[in-house]
Amino acid sequence: MLLALDCSQKNITLALIESGKLVASHHELLTMQSKELLQAIDKLIKKTSHSLNDIQKILFCNGPGSFTSLRVGLATLSGLFAQEKTQCSQVSSLLPRCYSLPDADSRLFLMKLGNQRYACGRLKKDEFEEHLFSKSELDVWLKNIQTPICVGGETALLE
Repeated sequence: MLLALDCSQKNITLALIESGKLVASHHELLTMQSKELLQAIDKLIKKTSHSLNDIQKILFCNGPGSFTSLRVGLATLSGLFAQEKTQCSQVSSLLPRCYSLPDADSRLFLMKLGNQRYACGRLKKDEFEEHLFSKSELDVWLKNIQTPICVGGETALLE
């Protein structure tokens, strides 16, 4: 079982993945991440018949996003899995967000950055790609994509 976590924004995303398939996901806007992140992980686990002991690998985000939020997330995971033999890998914040979207051949997540820039993560089957675009570059690129899109901070899919 794989736990994917993106806590780079106040709107966190958690996903449990087994054999490349989404088992459960949880999205929540946290007001006090340092106090509520463990509760959000517990909510995710309770959606399944699994336990924390079933988690063998963790995908933890390393940005883009808020440095303080990333630090809180890493400290929480370090404490939660300190005695376990759980493998932890750093990934782009966009990968856990893509994993948390409904299963499809291709999933796309957009995050608005500053200065009219956008980060875009695309998970197609088991391959992940990440891009940084200006608004005009993004518009051109999206015209060629036939993928449901989830926009950063939102959970609604745009067709």
